[in-house]
Amino acid sequence: RQAARGGATVFFSSHTLSEVEDLCDQVAIVRRGQIVTQDSLDNLQSQAGYFVRLKVRAHQVKQAIAMGLSSERQDHDVIVLSGIVKESAEVIVQRLAEVQPLDIELRRPDLEEIFRGYYTQVDAPATDERVTVGGAA
Repeated sequence: RQAARGGATVFFSSHTLSEVEDLCDQVAIVRRGQIVTQDSLDNLQSQAGYFVRLKVRAHQVKQAIAMGLSSERQDHDVIVLSGIVKESAEVIVQRLAEVQPLDIELRRPDLEEIFRGYYTQVDAPATDERVTVGGAA
């Protein structure tokens, strides 16, 4: 931190993504030895869309799944779904009104959620391959 404050570029590589968020201005995600994205955390978050978590009645699940959300858990006829939606907040709120949720969480994704998005893509590496996040403080 002291070196960065002094104007030096510091390369920091970690799988502890909360540390990367706290320390770094720029973030690079490396998969299979290649940088798959590199930008400021703010830009990565704004490009990633929004993290959405909904609590809905069972009969509204199809509408929520159509938004790209996945089921987290179910308590009787109430289901909690979540995921990243790559739409503007305005569009998401309009679509949520149609679903009539019992509860909503809408926020920019954190670095771990962005990271998982690169890791869980269809062509993601096998489980024994490593994905690294590095940043410059």
